[in-house]
Amino acid sequence: MFKIDRKISYALYVLGYFASHKIGHKASAREICNIHNTPFDATSRAMQQMAQKGWLHSARGVGGGYSLQVNLNTITFLELSEAVLGPIEMAKCLRAKLIACDSVENCQVLDPAAKLSQKVTQLFAKIKISELVNNQDSLQCDDNLVKLEI
Repeated sequence: MFKIDRKISYALYVLGYFASHKIGHKASAREICNIHNTPFDATSRAMQQMAQKGWLHSARGVGGGYSLQVNLNTITFLELSEAVLGPIEMAKCLRAKLIACDSVENCQVLDPAAKLSQKVTQLFAKIKISELVNNQDSLQCDDNLVKLEI
C-alpha cells in the first residue's frame, strides 16, 4: 500500500486551514494543532519548512503567528512533498552516491524503480495543492501518466 507520510498530512491540514480563512489571517501552530488534533512538534516543523519556502510568513510576539503568503494554485504536491520530506525516492539505491548494493550489476528492480520514481514525480508535479485542500472535485489525472509501463 502506498501511504502519504504524516508530515505531508500535517502540512496539508495547515494549508487547508489557511485556505478556509480570509487572506492575511494569522494563526499559531498551537491553534492549528488544537483544531486538527495533530502533534505540535511535527506540525510546527512542517510550518517552519513552509515558511522557509516563503509559503507562510511567521511573525513573533503579540499578534504574531503564521499567515499564508502564496496562492495555493502555485504550489504542487511535488513541491510540498520535497519541502517537507526531501526528494522522492522509491529506492535508496536510486541516489547515485549510495549505490552500495552488491547486486547492482544484476539488479532487476533498479530500472523499474527508476521508472516508477519518474512517473510518481511527474504525477505529483501536476497536482496543485489548491485541488487537495479546497474541496474541489477538479482533481484530474492524466491516464497515460499513471499507467505504469515497466
